[in-house]
Amino acid sequence: MRLIVKEGTKVKIKSREEIEQLLDSVHRINGLYFDNNMYNYCGQELEVVNSWWNYTGVNYFMFKDIEWTWSLDLIEEVSEENMKDLDKICADCGEELENEDDLIYIDEYDKYVCRDCYEENYEECEDCGRIVHVDDIHSVEGGDRHVCDSCMDNYYYCEDCGEYYYYENMYEDDNGNWYCEDCWNNNPGHRIYGYHCYPRSFEFFTASGEIKPPFYIGWELEMENDEIVGSCIDWLYDNIDMMLSRDGSLEGCGAMEMVGDPRSLKSHYEVASKLKEGFKMLVDNGYRSNDTSTCGLHFHVSRPYQKEIDDLRYSDNEDDKKKREELIKKQEEIIDRIILVMETYKEELVKFSRRKDTYWCKWLSDVVTCDNGKITSLDFIKKVKGESMGHHRALNLENHNTIEFRIFKGTLNFNTFMASLELVNNIATLCSDLELPLEKITWDKLTRGEYVSQYVNEKDIHTTRKVVDTSEVDKIWNIIKNKKRARAINKVLREFDKYYQVYLAKFDSIKNSENWSLISDTAGKLREYTGVFKQVVDYKNAQDYDNLLYKVRDMFNYNMYFDYENEELQTIRTNIKELLNEVK
Repeated sequence: MRLIVKEGTKVKIKSREEIEQLLDSVHRINGLYFDNNMYNYCGQELEVVNSWWNYTGVNYFMFKDIEWTWSLDLIEEVSEENMKDLDKICADCGEELENEDDLIYIDEYDKYVCRDCYEENYEECEDCGRIVHVDDIHSVEGGDRHVCDSCMDNYYYCEDCGEYYYYENMYEDDNGNWYCEDCWNNNPGHRIYGYHCYPRSFEFFTASGEIKPPFYIGWELEMENDEIVGSCIDWLYDNIDMMLSRDGSLEGCGAMEMVGDPRSLKSHYEVASKLKEGFKMLVDNGYRSNDTSTCGLHFHVSRPYQKEIDDLRYSDNEDDKKKREELIKKQEEIIDRIILVMETYKEELVKFSRRKDTYWCKWLSDVVTCDNGKITSLDFIKKVKGESMGHHRALNLENHNTIEFRIFKGTLNFNTFMASLELVNNIATLCSDLELPLEKITWDKLTRGEYVSQYVNEKDIHTTRKVVDTSEVDKIWNIIKNKKRARAINKVLREFDKYYQVYLAKFDSIKNSENWSLISDTAGKLREYTGVFKQVVDYKNAQDYDNLLYKVRDMFNYNMYFDYENEELQTIRTNIKELLNEVK
């Protein structure tokens, strides 16, 4: 029960002494500040004009013609007939009801209202479920939904129809204006979305009966037009699994980028007729791609093993960590092979792609220093690709899930599009087979396919050049070279051993020589070096030869006693010097 003083009741203010006893250290009574000017009314009878309970459970009221708020503690006791039960009074109309069950509590405003006032003045927000006054309710979604002030923040104004719709179902144009789905779709220009701001997630397609393709290929085809052709946009959305977006690098108000959903190569063949029909329609309506200075055609190939790599990312299992590292290594090896293959056939690919301006797709060999402007080594690619690859590269590796081939000029010629698609598919397929030697990835194999073979024959793009990883060639050559050096050095060692044996024989015969100390020192050096040389048993230790040869040369620059007295020693010494020259 919450009792309050009835309006119009006259009550008597307590004396100053009584009030002072109630005041706390900060001059408050029940949290209500007491102004000293209020003492002027002590002992007077005043008429109550308003009475209420605050959220702390204190009964406050105000008097006629007095600005301050008073509490029940400041007045003399009020008779029961001058009090009323707030829990039986409608806070809106003031009607006092006999049964408090006839009142409905409104949590939003902390008050009770009668059923009539509730039904007439209050409504439930269909978003958050709160009961609020009708003045705080807004009609949205074309009048089909009613929400409160707070939830209204989630609804945006449509510039065309003037209605409010939930923000997640709205579309924003390049000028920051918002539109509902119906208005957006009824204006074809609105269906060309902001750069890479797609209205849905990509779908992945396989051919009928195809279980799991090795990878998916998506594409971005840029085109220009001086106007927006609504019929073309509607047809594309109705017939091709794709989305349209804007690109600031393109010219013309109708310029757009058509982004195809990822498909396997076989799945592309299944929808080829629709693609062909769509390209013809675009050309007939003034769209152009090849005949521009800006448009490109990009293919996105799903990164090998990426899903497995991501799935194992947060595993604490040591076997999983090891497996993930192995998959990452395989993925990088495939990417390195793709780069090497593309760099090997760079001349043919540039001619195939029709793209002379390489600002948007610089080749790796254009941005790093390499021999004769060519990259022929996987080891070199591993070394430079990290800091040299970027978005505007022939092969863009910045995407988490895809490898992007950016070398092609835009085209609305269906055969050229399909030929480019087949070529990319062949590059990815052959390079992903890590058991296939690189030299087996020939231009002939890369250009096998219904459309790509016809294209290279028409353009006369052929070569017999083969992919060679010179880092492997260098390793083989080093082995061969080391074998030759090993054989030559072994000859040196054999002659040195002869020299050593002759010298020791001479050494034993002159132990009492006056030059004994120098002779002994020479013999010691010979003994030391001979022991070191004998450790080099095959060409695998050839990296130590330079150090050993230095010691041999140093030995024979030493003042060797008996050489000039012994013809045999001089002959061996001459042979060693000649053999040392051969080793160089």
